[in-house]
Amino acid sequence: MKKLAIATTILLSHIQLFAGVRSALYNEIKKYSKYRVGITILEFDTGKEIFSYNANRKLIPASNIKIVTTAAALEYLGAGYLFKTRFFVRGWINRKTSTLHGDIAIRGGGDPTFDGRFYDGDSSFIFKKWAKEIKKLGIKRVKGSLFLEWGFFDSQFIHPDWPKDQLHKWYQAPIASLSFMNNVALIKVRGRKIGRKAYIEVTPTNTNLRINNFVTTTRSSKYHRIAISRDRKTRSIRVWGRFYWRAEPMIIPVAIYNPITFFGNSLINDWENEGLTVEGRIKPVFRLPSGVWREIYTHKSPLILALEITNKRSHNFYAEMILKTIAANYCGIGNWHNGRKLLEQFLVERVGISKNSFNIRDGSGMSKKNKLTAKSIAETLYHVIRSKNGKLFLSLLPRNGEIDTTLQKRLKEPPYKYRVLGKTGTLGGVSSLSGVAKSLSGKRYIFAIIINGAPTWRGKVIEDKILRILIEKG
Repeated sequence: MKKLAIATTILLSHIQLFAGVRSALYNEIKKYSKYRVGITILEFDTGKEIFSYNANRKLIPASNIKIVTTAAALEYLGAGYLFKTRFFVRGWINRKTSTLHGDIAIRGGGDPTFDGRFYDGDSSFIFKKWAKEIKKLGIKRVKGSLFLEWGFFDSQFIHPDWPKDQLHKWYQAPIASLSFMNNVALIKVRGRKIGRKAYIEVTPTNTNLRINNFVTTTRSSKYHRIAISRDRKTRSIRVWGRFYWRAEPMIIPVAIYNPITFFGNSLINDWENEGLTVEGRIKPVFRLPSGVWREIYTHKSPLILALEITNKRSHNFYAEMILKTIAANYCGIGNWHNGRKLLEQFLVERVGISKNSFNIRDGSGMSKKNKLTAKSIAETLYHVIRSKNGKLFLSLLPRNGEIDTTLQKRLKEPPYKYRVLGKTGTLGGVSSLSGVAKSLSGKRYIFAIIINGAPTWRGKVIEDKILRILIEKG
């Protein structure tokens, strides 16, 4: 009887606790009835739903879809998956002249990490390493061509749903199996003599971007403003505005036009700086031509690094590279159609979500045709957290107050700081936040919040208010 009494007391306290949370949450949420809001909150340990509000309403999730992409990647590819970029040569070497009478080839494997992020800011680190490997063979000059095999992914670099007026934005960079610097060039603008055109420099120098400079150096700081656009069908970049003559140089990331040639041009330029010359042309190919190719090096990088950047930085490029990699491994070629079908399969067959509760279009959330319910996101989180990769997945999410993440400035004051692991989402008129929150009582909850129709800043305020209630009363 004593045990029964204790159990009854615990049950009543839980009921009272959840009732208090529900009441406080509902009173807060009803203030925002003019917005389209979906919320689901589950117990961390049991998955039991303790609160829902329009939980089954399909809404635009923005970058919260990255939760699905990264969770699916862990299941389909495995935590130990390695991106592999292979290096080949064919022909014969003249040892006296250090010349390869033949060709060099690179086979792309969808690696998104060819940037300076993991190499102390040196974007060319991997290319320089390859140059050293070639030189070890006694080669300093290549008479033939550089073949770039891109067929691991398809040739559709830009998703058809993405806004056409934002093609130059870094967060909408093209997706290809051979990619360098996240397929972004850096445009540096600095002033000159007043009244003259500003100076514009592009890094890397051989991007093949055509810069149309309409920036004038101005005396007044109040007119200091630069704008950039790109023709969707050409390499032309238009830069216009006024640059204050005393201002520090401005660096603007711009998505490049053709990622394969961008990769090849950058590679050859870096090799020349390392004393290695390729005399032939760059030849992008779907598959390498027949012949006796000898593999001399394979560059490998772990999927985990890419997953961490995807979730902690909400990096669209990384997310789409991961999605196409999943598709390439399971369907033979990486494209959005195959990737979308695999994400749908993951949600239905592995998570157990109804097919009517989502519409998947891409892996990053850039498409406004993506639709998810708050319940489907919460259930996806519960599924992956309970899996063998659960602890790993949680470590890949940003913690509120964590530096250099999307949650760095969210709920950073005591007692809320460091109590939330979550994935943000932002588009025009869309804000979302989903993850795990730890209350002051020590209980943990899985939550998913999607807000459509509100200004982004307002959506973030609402999300933070909801989490404060959950942390205080949960």
